[in-house]
Amino acid sequence: MARRLALSAVVVALLLVVAASAHAARVPTVRVGFATPLDVTSMVGFVHGMDLRRPGDDMIEPLSPTLWRGKLRDVPYDRVQEVGGRYTYVLSDRWGYPGVGQRPPYEDFKAWERFVRKTARGSRRGNVLWDIWNEPNEPWFWQGTPEQLYETYRIAENVLRQELGPDVLVGGLSTLGWRSDWVTGLLEWCRTRGCQVNMLSWHELTSGPIPAIEDRLEDARETFLNSSAADQYRPGEVLGVMHYLEAGGADAAARTCWDDLSGESNCYNDTLDGLLVPGSFEPRSAWWATKAYADGADSRVLTRFSDPHLVGLASSGSDTPRTAQLLIAHTRGHGADELDVRVTLRHLGGLGFLRGERRVGVRIRALPRQRRAPIAGAARPPAGGRADH
Repeated sequence: MARRLALSAVVVALLLVVAASAHAARVPTVRVGFATPLDVTSMVGFVHGMDLRRPGDDMIEPLSPTLWRGKLRDVPYDRVQEVGGRYTYVLSDRWGYPGVGQRPPYEDFKAWERFVRKTARGSRRGNVLWDIWNEPNEPWFWQGTPEQLYETYRIAENVLRQELGPDVLVGGLSTLGWRSDWVTGLLEWCRTRGCQVNMLSWHELTSGPIPAIEDRLEDARETFLNSSAADQYRPGEVLGVMHYLEAGGADAAARTCWDDLSGESNCYNDTLDGLLVPGSFEPRSAWWATKAYADGADSRVLTRFSDPHLVGLASSGSDTPRTAQLLIAHTRGHGADELDVRVTLRHLGGLGFLRGERRVGVRIRALPRQRRAPIAGAARPPAGGRADH
């Protein structure tokens, strides 16, 4: 009965809010589908926030936290395990910061290595994430260069793996705000120097639009974690790869297969390495891009473009009689969803089917930048417009 009354109170409150806003010209709406369950993970977690006794378990357990972040002196590991949640150990919190007069690791990397090794040996506990440094883009916490930070990370990661085993999870960079440039630098540093980054973390601020958090998470996941898996579905990236293989003089190429974004492999599901939807075998946007590329491969003509992220593939023929084609694609290097492009077509007289013609028809078709969804229709992608000149 208590649960039923609580639910009724929530519904009444929501109805009152909507009623109070009914006089507005545009009334926000909320729609609930109780028949559609979602598989989500609770986002309740804390930075520091408790000690051995305070607050009481009766204040913590109802919140079911999934993450605690701190150092062992401030956030007891055993209590975190009792009340629930995974422990994130911040190494730099224990080392100290220039804001309180502590010298940085790059002044004595040997001392930093000894510190990490001693800390790891004294913290041989499971279910721990290791965060190397806190907010390195803030002078109070870090006054060195990004490269000095990357080397600080590399040393710590190698020592933690030596002491705690190959499966230990290490990451960062815990920047103040989302800083893809710092993450890119760290990943490149580790790629060339032999270290791993098992998790990405940063500190979100509410000074900007809160909905932008979703965009930054998607950007981080697709750019640094799922970039190859996501690119397999993007028509722009497909055409970009094809162009640069041509430009580089490759003799041949084969599309590879990846796990899709849900973790299922596209290698053995007979989908042409993800170009088709599993089961229904409907074409995805990337299939249409590949087909258009193949249609013009035998009649490619010279195409120049001013930006390396903007690709143009022109051909004097296509799959339609008396029709040339120009494929234009921009990859995610532009960052924008839309881009204005000026197109110049020269020497149209070189197209035999246009000799003697005084009017040229131009058909524009747009391929959506979809991931896994199919494009309806078995014959052609959707048309984006038509113009006659």
